[in-house]
Amino acid sequence: MRANHTSLQSPGQSHGQLADDEGGHFYNADYGVRIQGGPDTVVAWDPEHWHGTSLKIIHQQLQVISTLNQTGLSIFTPERLPGIWKNMMSSS
Repeated sequence: MRANHTSLQSPGQSHGQLADDEGGHFYNADYGVRIQGGPDTVVAWDPEHWHGTSLKIIHQQLQVISTLNQTGLSIFTPERLPGIWKNMMSSS
């Protein structure tokens, strides 16, 4: 399982919320869905599904790239974790 929480986006886009045509959206092709990008958004998915994000549009009036910020947290569990845990427990 993979999960991502986008907690903050810079106000360079439409009041921090990305419009339909501004990119930055998450796609899961196995389900044929798009989750619109924006602040305080959580997405979880199966890493075996075809998935990805679209590129964000950076408006020309934003001259300084450092004003475009996004803050978040990504969580993932490696597929090998159960085996590693079992080996660690059996060796102690």
